[in-house]
Amino acid sequence: MLESLWHGTDACVERIKAKDVSLLIVCEDASLNTKEKMKRLSEEYNIPLLFYEKIENLSRAIGKINKAVFAVIEKGFADTIIKLINESKEAIN
Repeated sequence: MLESLWHGTDACVERIKAKDVSLLIVCEDASLNTKEKMKRLSEEYNIPLLFYEKIENLSRAIGKINKAVFAVIEKGFADTIIKLINESKEAIN
């Protein structure tokens, strides 16, 4: 059984190519190269893509350091994350 959340560019690309990913999250302060690569892959593999938060904050949330890319595997988990992020953005506006 796969883990629900993968992190790091190489690991995420591997899961994308295996067609396991339900959502990609790329940190807002990721490098331009990383953002473009993940955008291209998300379009090619038809995966929802969110640019969200800072590397430091999301890395800390999972107990890691310097992770800019996250792949959510389980569809239900991905849907919940999308819903919560959208709700938080609406609350700010």
